[in-house]
Amino acid sequence: MTICTTDGFVVDLPGHFYGTQNDASIMKIIMEDPNGISQLLQPGDIFILDRGFRDVKDYSEGLGYVVLMPALEGMAKQLSAKDANLSRKVTKCRWVIEAVHGIVSGRSKLLHNQVDNKLLPKIGTYACISCYLNNEYGKR
Repeated sequence: MTICTTDGFVVDLPGHFYGTQNDASIMKIIMEDPNGISQLLQPGDIFILDRGFRDVKDYSEGLGYVVLMPALEGMAKQLSAKDANLSRKVTKCRWVIEAVHGIVSGRSKLLHNQVDNKLLPKIGTYACISCYLNNEYGKR
Protein backbone atom coordinates (compact mmCIF):
# COMPACT_ATOMS: atom_id res chain seq x y z
CA MET A 1 0.00 0.00 0.00
CA THR A 2 1.40 3.38 -1.01
CA ILE A 3 0.24 6.78 0.20
CA CYS A 4 1.39 9.19 -2.47
CA THR A 5 0.86 12.85 -3.35
CA THR A 6 -0.38 13.92 -6.77
CA ASP A 7 3.08 15.19 -7.70
CA GLY A 8 4.73 11.82 -7.15
CA PHE A 9 6.13 12.00 -3.61
CA VAL A 10 5.64 8.91 -1.47
CA VAL A 11 4.35 9.98 1.94
CA ASP A 12 4.06 6.61 3.64
CA LEU A 13 4.30 2.89 3.02
CA PRO A 14 2.04 1.34 5.64
CA GLY A 15 2.12 -2.39 5.90
CA HIS A 16 2.64 -5.45 6.03
CA PHE A 17 -0.77 -6.79 5.13
CA TYR A 18 -2.01 -10.23 4.23
CA GLY A 19 -2.61 -10.96 0.57
CA THR A 20 -6.20 -11.88 1.43
CA GLN A 21 -7.03 -8.33 2.59
CA ASN A 22 -8.58 -6.04 0.02
CA ASP A 23 -7.80 -2.34 -0.48
CA ALA A 24 -10.83 -1.16 1.47
CA SER A 25 -10.07 -3.19 4.59
CA ILE A 26 -6.42 -2.10 4.50
CA MET A 27 -7.43 1.55 4.24
CA LYS A 28 -9.78 1.20 7.18
CA ILE A 29 -6.94 -0.28 9.27
CA ILE A 30 -4.65 2.58 8.23
CA MET A 31 -7.24 5.24 9.05
CA GLU A 32 -7.99 3.75 12.48
CA ASP A 33 -4.32 3.79 13.51
CA PRO A 34 -4.00 6.73 15.95
CA ASN A 35 -0.25 7.08 15.24
CA GLY A 36 -0.52 6.77 11.47
CA ILE A 37 -1.30 9.02 8.55
CA SER A 38 -4.56 10.17 10.13
CA GLN A 39 -2.54 12.58 12.28
CA LEU A 40 -1.55 14.53 9.14
CA LEU A 41 -5.01 14.61 7.59
CA GLN A 42 -7.64 17.30 8.06
CA PRO A 43 -11.34 17.28 7.23
CA GLY A 44 -11.80 18.34 3.63
CA ASP A 45 -8.64 16.61 2.39
CA ILE A 46 -9.14 14.83 -0.92
CA PHE A 47 -8.52 11.12 -1.48
CA ILE A 48 -8.06 10.03 -5.10
CA LEU A 49 -8.73 6.31 -5.12
CA ASP A 50 -9.38 3.51 -7.56
CA ARG A 51 -12.50 1.35 -7.56
CA GLY A 52 -10.94 -1.15 -5.15
CA PHE A 53 -11.73 1.31 -2.36
CA ARG A 54 -15.45 1.66 -3.11
CA ASP A 55 -16.38 -0.30 0.03
CA VAL A 56 -14.67 2.30 2.24
CA LYS A 57 -15.88 5.43 0.43
CA ASP A 58 -18.78 6.08 2.82
CA TYR A 59 -16.51 5.49 5.82
CA SER A 60 -13.95 8.04 4.56
CA GLU A 61 -16.61 10.60 3.72
CA GLY A 62 -18.05 10.09 7.20
CA LEU A 63 -14.69 11.15 8.62
CA GLY A 64 -14.94 14.41 6.66
CA TYR A 65 -12.72 13.62 3.67
CA VAL A 66 -13.61 14.10 0.01
CA VAL A 67 -13.31 10.89 -1.98
CA LEU A 68 -12.84 10.92 -5.75
CA MET A 69 -12.80 7.74 -7.79
CA PRO A 70 -13.63 6.75 -11.36
CA ALA A 71 -17.38 6.49 -11.92
CA LEU A 72 -19.22 3.21 -12.25
CA GLU A 73 -21.87 2.86 -14.94
CA GLY A 74 -24.25 0.94 -12.69
CA MET A 75 -27.50 0.17 -14.48
CA ALA A 76 -26.92 2.77 -17.22
CA LYS A 77 -25.28 1.77 -20.47
CA GLN A 78 -23.21 4.93 -20.59
CA LEU A 79 -22.04 7.66 -18.23
CA SER A 80 -23.28 11.20 -18.60
CA ALA A 81 -20.80 13.67 -20.10
CA LYS A 82 -20.23 15.26 -16.67
CA ASP A 83 -19.58 11.90 -14.96
CA ALA A 84 -17.33 10.73 -17.81
CA ASN A 85 -15.21 13.89 -17.65
CA LEU A 86 -14.90 13.69 -13.85
CA SER A 87 -13.91 10.04 -14.17
CA ARG A 88 -11.20 10.97 -16.71
CA LYS A 89 -9.83 13.65 -14.38
CA VAL A 90 -9.63 11.18 -11.49
CA THR A 91 -7.90 8.60 -13.69
CA LYS A 92 -5.42 11.22 -14.89
CA CYS A 93 -4.51 12.11 -11.29
CA ARG A 94 -4.25 8.43 -10.30
CA TRP A 95 -1.82 7.81 -13.16
CA VAL A 96 0.90 9.54 -11.10
CA ILE A 97 0.62 6.88 -8.42
CA GLU A 98 0.87 4.07 -10.96
CA ALA A 99 3.87 5.82 -12.52
CA VAL A 100 5.60 6.04 -9.12
CA HIS A 101 5.04 2.32 -8.62
CA GLY A 102 6.54 1.62 -12.03
CA ILE A 103 9.55 3.87 -11.42
CA VAL A 104 10.30 2.48 -7.96
CA SER A 105 9.93 -1.14 -9.03
CA GLY A 106 11.88 -0.52 -12.24
CA ARG A 107 14.83 0.98 -10.42
CA SER A 108 14.93 -1.60 -7.68
CA LYS A 109 14.74 -4.98 -9.32
CA LEU A 110 14.40 -6.63 -5.92
CA LEU A 111 10.90 -5.20 -5.52
CA HIS A 112 9.83 -6.01 -9.07
CA ASN A 113 10.43 -9.77 -9.01
CA GLN A 114 9.42 -12.60 -6.75
CA VAL A 115 10.90 -12.24 -3.29
CA ASP A 116 12.67 -15.10 -1.57
CA ASN A 117 11.11 -16.03 1.79
CA LYS A 118 14.35 -15.14 3.59
CA LEU A 119 13.93 -11.50 2.49
CA LEU A 120 10.33 -11.08 3.71
CA PRO A 121 11.26 -9.55 7.09
CA LYS A 122 13.33 -6.87 5.32
CA ILE A 123 11.26 -6.15 2.22
CA GLY A 124 9.46 -3.24 3.91
CA THR A 125 12.79 -1.59 4.64
CA TYR A 126 13.93 -2.08 1.05
CA ALA A 127 10.68 -0.53 -0.22
CA CYS A 128 11.11 2.47 2.10
CA ILE A 129 14.67 3.00 0.90
CA SER A 130 13.60 2.80 -2.75
CA CYS A 131 10.80 5.31 -2.20
CA TYR A 132 13.11 7.64 -0.29
CA LEU A 133 15.61 7.56 -3.16
CA ASN A 134 12.80 8.29 -5.61
CA ASN A 135 11.57 11.20 -3.46
CA GLU A 136 15.07 12.63 -3.15
CA TYR A 137 16.51 12.08 -6.62
CA GLY A 138 13.57 11.20 -8.89
CA LYS A 139 12.36 13.46 -11.66
CA ARG A 140 8.88 14.94 -11.46
